[in-house]
Amino acid sequence: MLAILISPEAAGKYALLSDTLGKGTNLLLTPYTVWIAPRLMSARNESGISAGRVLFLSSVRTSLLIAFGVQIGMLFAVVVSTTTRQFLGVDDLGLGFAIAAISSIWSLGLVTHKGLEMSDKVSLMPVCMLASSIIYFFGCLIMAPIAGVWGVVISSLVAASVYVATTSSLSIVALNRSVDR
Repeated sequence: MLAILISPEAAGKYALLSDTLGKGTNLLLTPYTVWIAPRLMSARNESGISAGRVLFLSSVRTSLLIAFGVQIGMLFAVVVSTTTRQFLGVDDLGLGFAIAAISSIWSLGLVTHKGLEMSDKVSLMPVCMLASSIIYFFGCLIMAPIAGVWGVVISSLVAASVYVATTSSLSIVALNRSVDR
């Protein structure tokens, strides 16, 4: 679809950067997500929802700090290292940074929806995913012809941010409503 909306070359560059930077970012964030997920459920099961809620909020803060650290590290690597820029084909530093940020936001979403799991509201997760997908699809249809690859990046950034914002908000509300019932 992207090759139709923007040039095949731009779509290929976006795919390369998304895949490379996305996997790199996920490799750095996934270990924490895998480590914290069972601890969140154990806290809920052993000590109740209020203990799980405290750990959930703490894990979201920690994930934000890790994501921020990854972004700073990637920005440093791309800005400082000409070799890294050449390897990734990043001639637009902002584009590389924005794509890495999208991956970090999606990785954060792996933690923010845990509150929905903890409060047995997993049925809300597909609704959040569907909303994000619709935003991405229509965002690309509207923005890509106008702004090219940046339109795709902006659409993806907004879709990822909406997913994290909605799952975080719904998680907090669900956890607050189900405190130790």
